[in-house]
Amino acid sequence: MEAYKKHYEDKVVLVTGGAGSIGANLTRALAELKARMVIVLDDLSAGYVWNIPSLPNVLFVKGCVTDEMTLKRVFNEEPDIVYHLAAFFANQNSVDYPERDLFVNGMGTLRVFQYAHMTRVERVVYASSGCSIYGATAPLPLKEDFMSMHLTTPYQITKMLGELYANFFHHHHKLQVVKTRFSTLMVRARSRDNIVMSFRILFSRHFGANHCPSLESRMRRAILPTWMTSSTPCYARATSTMSLARR
Repeated sequence: MEAYKKHYEDKVVLVTGGAGSIGANLTRALAELKARMVIVLDDLSAGYVWNIPSLPNVLFVKGCVTDEMTLKRVFNEEPDIVYHLAAFFANQNSVDYPERDLFVNGMGTLRVFQYAHMTRVERVVYASSGCSIYGATAPLPLKEDFMSMHLTTPYQITKMLGELYANFFHHHHKLQVVKTRFSTLMVRARSRDNIVMSFRILFSRHFGANHCPSLESRMRRAILPTWMTSSTPCYARATSTMSLARR
C-alpha cells in the first residue's frame, strides 16, 4: 500500500494552482515524499503565498497558465508529472465573468496539455469537478461514464471542456491523463476568502439579502484574526471520484 510513495522520489513535479488549499497540501505532501523539485505555478488570484510550504525542494513561480512565457519557464524544468489544479474559481465568478472563465479554464488547460505533450511529461492529473460532469440530476449511484448536458454555470462547462481535452490528448497523443472529480470542500480552512464567503452565506441565511453590512464587518474583524492564526486546523469533508482516461 505504501509502494506508491516511492514513485515520487527524485521526480520533478509541477503543481498549477499550488497556492490554493488543495494545491498547497499536495505540494507539501510531494515535497515530503522526496520529490527532487516541486514547482508551484500560481497567479495568486485565489491562493496565497503563505499557503506555499517553505521547503528547500519547493520552487514558486508567479504566473498564469494562460501566459506562454510562464509556461515555457516552468516546463523548461522538465517536469515528470503535472498536477493541473489552476482554475478560474468558481461557479458564481464564472457567471459574472464568463469570458475570463473560458480563457483560464479553457485556453489555460489546453496550453497545459500542449506543453505537457511537447515536453513528454509522464502523466497529467487534471482537477475536474463532480458538479461539472454529473450536474444536479444525475442518477444514483454515480458512475464514471455518466456525463450530464444540463449544466448551469460556465464553470461547469469549462471544467467539462477540460475533461474532453484530456480525452483528446490521451487518445490522439497517448498522453497519460488521470481525471479527478472533486466534490464538496476539502483540507484546511486557511483561506481568508473562503472564510469571508462563509460569513456572507451565514449572514444571508439568517438575516436575508439586506442584512446590516456594518454588523458583518464587525464580526469579521473580531473573528477572522483568531481564526486565521489558530494552530488548530479546521477540516471540512472531502469527497472525490477519479477516472483514468482510457485508451
